[in-house]
Amino acid sequence: MDHRREIDRLYALEFGRPHEFVLRWLGVAVGGAVFQETEGWTAVLIWTAGYGLANLAYLAFLRSRGRICRARDTRIAGGLFLAVLVSFLWLPTTLGAQDEAAIRITALSMLGCAMVFLIRRGDSQRWLVLAETAVIGLALMVLVAMALPRIDSMAVRGAATGSGLAMLGYFAHAIWAGRRLRLAAEAAAHGSLQAQKMQAMGELAGGIAHDFNNMLMALQANLDFYRDSSDPTDRDRCIAEAAAAADRAAALARRLLAFAQRAEPAGRDRVDMSLALEEVRSLVRPLIPPTIRMRIAPPEAPVLVEVAQDQLVAALINLLLNARDALRLGGGLALETRPVRLTAPRPMLDGSQLPRGAYAEISITDTGSGIPDEILSRVTEPFFTTKPAGEGTGLGLAMVQGFTRSAQGGLDIASSRAGTRVSLYLPLAA
Repeated sequence: MDHRREIDRLYALEFGRPHEFVLRWLGVAVGGAVFQETEGWTAVLIWTAGYGLANLAYLAFLRSRGRICRARDTRIAGGLFLAVLVSFLWLPTTLGAQDEAAIRITALSMLGCAMVFLIRRGDSQRWLVLAETAVIGLALMVLVAMALPRIDSMAVRGAATGSGLAMLGYFAHAIWAGRRLRLAAEAAAHGSLQAQKMQAMGELAGGIAHDFNNMLMALQANLDFYRDSSDPTDRDRCIAEAAAAADRAAALARRLLAFAQRAEPAGRDRVDMSLALEEVRSLVRPLIPPTIRMRIAPPEAPVLVEVAQDQLVAALINLLLNARDALRLGGGLALETRPVRLTAPRPMLDGSQLPRGAYAEISITDTGSGIPDEILSRVTEPFFTTKPAGEGTGLGLAMVQGFTRSAQGGLDIASSRAGTRVSLYLPLAA
């Protein structure tokens, strides 16, 4: 189980939809008002306070988890949810003891809402599903037991008891069937992911073999010509071209290591984005033709990130050159930086979820013709390129994505006919 993703799922389910959250608390308030009319202020205050504190503790725990979560975190989250469930069920079980038929119907309605919500949660932890089934079964049996003394007919008592057991049986079947379906879906998704990984590895190996073969052929041809030639000028030219081919092979190896996130760690620096952007400007300015309007805007307030500065600069130059290539007929490009705080996980281009937290959003925007939808999801694949043969290896964006992942950040791309916006999210320095 991906415990970080499970924590995010639980948060989105409980607190991610404001309108549902408001409706739930509105129902609690109405139920509390009915309880107050029957039992008095003390009881309703106790119930409201207990339910509210349980929810606050659950919310605080889910919000306090870091980027890496473990099985212990999901177990604690499950225990806190059980506390929320028990505190909620206190009201319907208490209302079930009242003489008014309308109040008892309210109690059954609240119990039914809790049962539907539990089925919708789709928990996959066996112990938690067992505990939820037991808690609902206990609440249902308490309601039935409190209703039986009011029934004189033994036949009706038997029918009421049978109905309660049938309801519990259907609930248990539904919640366990939901668990099985979720586990089966996760297994199928994992199997599909493994198949996609094997396919990607095959494409990666083929691309590497093709590029290295071209470089080795150039190196071997120049060395053969050097061996057969006696002209010093030709020999010097062969050595220079062989050295250039070896340099290209070394650069390809470095890009592969960056993509695989196995490059030797250069050490993280506290990088001031204003200074980093000035370095990028000085390096990239000679490479941008005058037909392109380039704007590199420093952040309005100091923005610090903890990354390897040379890798950050290389990634930004890579993205700016990609934007330049998309503006062959001229246009404009801009590089902007601003601090953002994500209050909920944000999906990235590769389908991953960027955790909540404080980030520097670094955006490169161009006014080109955009990236077609059918290839947008493939642009970060290694060796995938839309450039003509010989103009790109297809490792630029793959390298940028590897850099952002190693920095605990993310990469996202939005594109339309009006242009393309590439956004890097890097955690702010503490």
